[in-house]
Amino acid sequence: MTRRDLLKVLAVILLVPLTAQGRNEVVLYGTSWCPYCKMARDLFERYGIIYRDYDIENDRLAYEEYKRLGGVGVPLIVINGTNVYGYDEKRIKRLLGI
Repeated sequence: MTRRDLLKVLAVILLVPLTAQGRNEVVLYGTSWCPYCKMARDLFERYGIIYRDYDIENDRLAYEEYKRLGGVGVPLIVINGTNVYGYDEKRIKRLLGI
């Protein structure tokens, strides 16, 4: 099994239960120092959004997935399979239905 196959399997295992419960699937690829990443985290907390937060500087597998998704800057936010490159509050809220 390749690393890519493993990442796909892990994504299914981790995200399917959220979908089955009718919740949004939200993944944030960011860093600890990024102000826009903090703004995204604050937005998710403010609206009670459950999300997965990966620090691409400290998690090699997360970095590889971030690059596979076309990441070139942070944050990269994936909402229900749609990539949001950078912090775009209006688009994030629209995708989350808030």
